[in-house]
Amino acid sequence: MTKKLKVHYQDRINRTLKIPVKVHFAVKELAQKQSISIAEFYDQIIYSFLKETTDAQNQISYVFPPQDAKRTNLYLREKTLALIQKLSTRDCAPGNLIIFTAIMDYIKSNSVLTD
Repeated sequence: MTKKLKVHYQDRINRTLKIPVKVHFAVKELAQKQSISIAEFYDQIIYSFLKETTDAQNQISYVFPPQDAKRTNLYLREKTLALIQKLSTRDCAPGNLIIFTAIMDYIKSNSVLTD
């Protein structure tokens, strides 16, 4: 039996990623404040990072998740996954590393976590 996804997840593809719990809950809280789904919020912050990076041909300093990070399911749109693939090919970096770096760039540049 196939598990049915919520309506706002149906046009998305699942990617499993290790993210620190405090980062995931911070992003979840920001999504709730903006009254959008967490899937949409993750997709927005990852897509905007990738768009800026691939368009400007910027060199990326990749960030690795800590050992105690927990697996999280992200539901991303195909256009976001296409940019991840493009950057992955350009930099010879794994897609999950690119996604995690995009999330942490957002967290850092918006001072979401203070500790």
